[in-house]
Amino acid sequence: MKVLLSRIPEEYCDKLQSSLNLFGIESKRLYCVPSTDYTHINLHPWKSAVTFKQLVDLLEKESFDLVVHQQPYHWFTDLVKEACSFLGIKSLFTNVCHGGRFCFDEYGVQYSTLNLVAMHYEKINFIPEQIVIPTKWEQSNFPFDKKLDRANTIVLFGQVQHDMAVNRLTGVINYHRFLEEMVKLNPNTNFILKLHPIEKETHGLVRYRNVFITDCNLQDLFDKYDYFGAFSSGTILEGISQGKRFISSGYGYTSDPDITYFVNSFEHLQNIVEKVSIFEPNPNKIKKLLYFVDKLYLLNPEDERLYSYITEGPEKSILSQIEDLNNTVQIVQ
Repeated sequence: MKVLLSRIPEEYCDKLQSSLNLFGIESKRLYCVPSTDYTHINLHPWKSAVTFKQLVDLLEKESFDLVVHQQPYHWFTDLVKEACSFLGIKSLFTNVCHGGRFCFDEYGVQYSTLNLVAMHYEKINFIPEQIVIPTKWEQSNFPFDKKLDRANTIVLFGQVQHDMAVNRLTGVINYHRFLEEMVKLNPNTNFILKLHPIEKETHGLVRYRNVFITDCNLQDLFDKYDYFGAFSSGTILEGISQGKRFISSGYGYTSDPDITYFVNSFEHLQNIVEKVSIFEPNPNKIKKLLYFVDKLYLLNPEDERLYSYITEGPEKSILSQIEDLNNTVQIVQ
């Protein structure tokens, strides 16, 4: 089997390529730049140099059986997906998150409207123990030093502007309006904007007196506050695993309204503290979601299941594991 690894950050691509080699799977890489180029990827010099025909020629010449490409952040992933479809070559999306683990998905990734998590996590028939997902991307170690009323404070999370989680979900409530309308409609509520560790964008919220901008430690905020808002972020999963209530409007693995207080109109943003405080997430759904993501969806590159996820496809492998788990629990009970 021959695999093309496309636009995966090179420090993670190194690990993935080494593991594939141990399994006897040949792989090559295409435009796997350092993750430090993350915010400048659209300005990369090869943008104007790559065409659909060049990709098709490359894929045909090398006779690839599978293309694994970084989640659909921008135009290049679309181009690769189109070339694979034209040639009938299988392709998988991937992303690296939550402790440097890979997800592999035939349909999308955690920010897509369609992904394996949303499709299948409720197929788990037993109630797992609560799992805590460690915080990611943490680059600061200082605490949030302002003392705000815990019951009247919401922590908001900034995101990267070109991220597909932001720029491809542009309905009535898009990312920017999600943040600004929430603040504007609730002038007596405190909002803490936690800056994204890569892109320090304040989204114009500095002009509101009830907004406090911080780049402090994420876990410190989880320890001090109960209510959080993230348009479409993996941080949602980390927060709900610690019992935090989230306001969302995109797809952080799922848009299930039993998981987060899901906003799809501006009316939902009015009196937001009161609404999120009385919102009761479904604890059993949360446990199943966390188990699915942590135990089935995310893999360390050295995990022996990597071979079946690549050669057979993650969906088939995950569904087989769920069936075995459900049967095992029934036998034990």
